[in-house]
Amino acid sequence: MSMNFYGFVFAASNDAIESVSARVISECSSATYAIFDDLPITALDLSRILFIAKSEIRHEVEEAVVAVCNVYNTWCLNQVVKKNKNERFQRRAEWTPTAQSCTKAENGFVYIYRQWKSYDPLLDEAFYVGMSAVGDKSRDVEHIKETIKAVNKNQLLNNSKHNKIFKWLSNKNLISKVGEKLFEKYDASKHSLVNRIAEGITPIAAFAIENFLIFHYYGVYRLSNSTNGNSDLQKTRIYFISRPRVVSPGNSRKWNAAINEFLKIYGELKQTARFDLQLMALSDSSNFEQNLINQVYGILVPDELPRNIGVDVEWSWKFALGKGPQWVRFQLKFSAKHARVAINLRKSKDVKFLEFRLGISRIWSDPSFANNNTNNIYFKPYGIGGKPRTVDTWFSYDDLNEISRVAKGYPLTKFDVVGSNQAELDLTLPCAINRLAKLFTTEL
Repeated sequence: MSMNFYGFVFAASNDAIESVSARVISECSSATYAIFDDLPITALDLSRILFIAKSEIRHEVEEAVVAVCNVYNTWCLNQVVKKNKNERFQRRAEWTPTAQSCTKAENGFVYIYRQWKSYDPLLDEAFYVGMSAVGDKSRDVEHIKETIKAVNKNQLLNNSKHNKIFKWLSNKNLISKVGEKLFEKYDASKHSLVNRIAEGITPIAAFAIENFLIFHYYGVYRLSNSTNGNSDLQKTRIYFISRPRVVSPGNSRKWNAAINEFLKIYGELKQTARFDLQLMALSDSSNFEQNLINQVYGILVPDELPRNIGVDVEWSWKFALGKGPQWVRFQLKFSAKHARVAINLRKSKDVKFLEFRLGISRIWSDPSFANNNTNNIYFKPYGIGGKPRTVDTWFSYDDLNEISRVAKGYPLTKFDVVGSNQAELDLTLPCAINRLAKLFTTEL
C-alpha cells in the first residue's frame, strides 16, 4: 500500500480559534503548519488543529497547508504574509467597496459572494464560497449570468445563491431590460458583490482554501454552498478535514474522534464522521434555531439535537405544549446534496404507527405514506407525487425569508374544495410550517 503524507495547520491556541469564530477583534499569533512523511508519532494538540490534508503526493499536501495557513493569517487574522511572486492573499483591511483585484494573476483563485451591509468586514457574512481558474469562463461572475438566465426562462430561483444574487442586482439597479429579456450590468471594477481573497494559486491550494472557508470560517449552514463543497475535489487523490467553525466542550470528543479516524484510514472520512462535523456546525454556531422559533411564533420547539440519518441530517421539532397534538413531530431533513431542508411528518416516540396514520388521515385526503405499516412510517406534506417516488420540496434554511415554490401535485387536505384546481404555493420555511400547524389545530 502506498504511503500517505500528512499536513497540519495549527492555530496559536484554542482561544485564538474561538476568537476568530466569534468574529472578535483581538491580537492573535499566526497559524503555523507542519508536514509529516508518515503518521505523526509525537502527540498532537488536537485542540489547536485547524486543517489537515493527506495525499500520496507530498507537494499536494504542502500546497494545501501553506495556502490554508496563508488565508487564515491574512483573511481571518488580517496579517501580512510572505508569498510567491504571482500569489495574492487579501487581508480584511484591504477589502474595498468594489471588487477590484489582480485578475491577471496566473493559476486559479478563490472568491466569495458577500452582500455589504456596512464597511466593517467582521459584521458581514458571505453567502457563497467558490474557486475558479483564470480565464474567460471564470466562475466568480458565472453565477450572476446563471441567475439572469434562470429568470429569463421563468424559473423560480429556488437556489438560495441565485435568489440572493438577483435581489442584490435588483436593489442596485444593475438589471436592464430589452424587450422581454433581462441583462445584468455587473462590473467587477465598480461593484462589490464578488471579491477574490486568494489569487495566483494552484488548483489544490484553491480546493483547500474553499474547503477551509466553507467548513471553518463561515460554517456550512451559513452558506448557500452544497455542504460537501466542490464536487470536483472527488477527482483528486488529496483529502481534507477542516475544524468546524465552533467546537463546544460537548462536541470536542466528536472532533477528536473525526481527526483520529481521518489519520488512520486511506481516503476520506467515513460518512458518519463527515456528518458529525456538520452537526457541530449546526448545533453550535447556527442561529437557525432561534430565528425559526421567532418566526413560527413559538408553535414548534426542538424535540432533540440534530442527528445523522443516512446521507442527511435531521432535526426533529414538535408542537409546544398546548399548541398542537403531541403524536406528530416535524422532521426537518437537512440535505448535504442540496444545502436546503425538506419537511417530513413522523410519529412521536412511543406513539403507535396506527395512531399516526389515523391522525394524518383526518386532515389529508388519501395521504400516501412512506414505510407504511411500520414504526418508520412518515408523510411528506409538500411532496410532489411522481414516478418512481415522491419528490421533496426544498426550503432555504440560511435565509428564512426566501420563497420556495411547492408545485402542483402536493397532497390535498380535507379543507380543499373538491373539484377545484390546485394552486402552486410560494412559501418560506416558516410559512410552510405555520400552514401545517394551522391544519393540525383547525377543527374538522
